[in-house]
Amino acid sequence: PFLQTVVLTGHGSLQTALESGRRDAFRFLQKPADHGELVQALRDAAAEKERQIMERFREEMQEIASSGGSPRDIVVRVDALRRKFGLS
Repeated sequence: PFLQTVVLTGHGSLQTALESGRRDAFRFLQKPADHGELVQALRDAAAEKERQIMERFREEMQEIASSGGSPRDIVVRVDALRRKFGLS
């Protein structure tokens, strides 16, 4: 669910750029792409993925905190959540 798509095409047009946007592409680049621009797009995509993961993790942590339960139950649920998001 956190996949960021960078579209790199040699046959781009305004129409394909708009279609990429409608399909939630993170970035649309045309060949020949500047190496620095491509690297920055990939870095930005990775940063956005991390931001989305952490946002969802915080939301789910708040749900655990507000739902109550025994301290042991909370620890088990938090551990499961950390594994789910690859944060353990």
